[in-house]
Amino acid sequence: MKPTGHLVRLAFVFAAFLAAPSVLAGEPPPGSPERAAVLAALRSRVEIDLDTPIGFRVSRIDVSRGWAYVSAVPTRGRQDLDWATTRFAADFAADMMSNMVLALLTDRGGRWMVVEYALGPTDATWEEWIGRYRLPRSLFVPVDPTQERDPDTAPIEGLAGVAPTSAAPPAPVSPPAFQPVPPTPSGSVAASAPTAADVADLEKALDDVLGAAGAAGGVSPNPISPASPPMVPPAPDPRSLQRDVSPTVLPPPPLPRSIADGLAPIPAPGAPVLVENGAGGATRPGSTKPATFALRSGVHVTQLMTYHYGARRPPGTIALRHESGRTLGPWQANGAVGQGGVAHAYWWVRPNVRLEPGRWTVVDSDPASWSIEPSTNGAGIFAVWGKSLQ
Repeated sequence: MKPTGHLVRLAFVFAAFLAAPSVLAGEPPPGSPERAAVLAALRSRVEIDLDTPIGFRVSRIDVSRGWAYVSAVPTRGRQDLDWATTRFAADFAADMMSNMVLALLTDRGGRWMVVEYALGPTDATWEEWIGRYRLPRSLFVPVDPTQERDPDTAPIEGLAGVAPTSAAPPAPVSPPAFQPVPPTPSGSVAASAPTAADVADLEKALDDVLGAAGAAGGVSPNPISPASPPMVPPAPDPRSLQRDVSPTVLPPPPLPRSIADGLAPIPAPGAPVLVENGAGGATRPGSTKPATFALRSGVHVTQLMTYHYGARRPPGTIALRHESGRTLGPWQANGAVGQGGVAHAYWWVRPNVRLEPGRWTVVDSDPASWSIEPSTNGAGIFAVWGKSLQ
């Protein structure tokens, strides 16, 4: 076990002492259909990067009103993973990454989808997710630090082809309503009931990610109402860019506030991630290879992002170039705050364009400050949000 992994887990456990008590988050029981569904969605994403069938030794998994957070150590099937046999061997040996995987998932119409994902993080990556999606800290850190398991001794679970032990049907799409906490005897300690601020934060986060459909008409303006499930697009298949969704394009939500100073969070894109090339590893500036992606069908792009952590300068432009030579853009980018309060770490644009099938290249005006990580092999980190037109 690498020392870095131990330090990361200790940091997560220590952070739990700072968290306020809450009853919003809950762990699905081992073997339950909900737990199996969350781990299966994450497994399909991690297997792409590790190129091997995997399982998990789970340190923490919590589900709360349509969101799920997972902190775990990936395994090679039923055996511990030897990182020296992966493409991350050099970085792992140099203590540039841990053995952990962190992920944030959301329930899209009864199917779990990975929204954020970090492989081998060396810090609390979820701190950035709290602000980006306006989620309560209690989803990521336990009220009781003993609830954070040591993954070295946790059982291996989440393997492909292993059915959940419970025959009960999957949980309903609509999250359950909040229940008040019963009074406790004098002198005892109980988790506090969710405050109005907690509820507002969760509902706002779901509105940002799922509520853009309501702005287009035909969808209930209250997507988390227990009376009716949220009407949202199905989750994309992480192994394919082909998606069985309506070609109707949802308008992106309005900008949250002035972003001229580069210290506002990157806005919710109002659409699923179509393609991204970063895995949450250690980054450094200096793109040396083209950042490309392939489309098997036409898509409508609502938002495009390139990562410039530490550039500390106003953003430049972003463009898209097809293999035929046709170029869309460039568009003047906006800046958004990154981890640790770094200004203009994210460069983002809302091009609102349609892309035909084929190979596309993301063109950034400042390759020298464009961040890369081991998994991108010299290509700048980027992400594309939108909808398939198939």
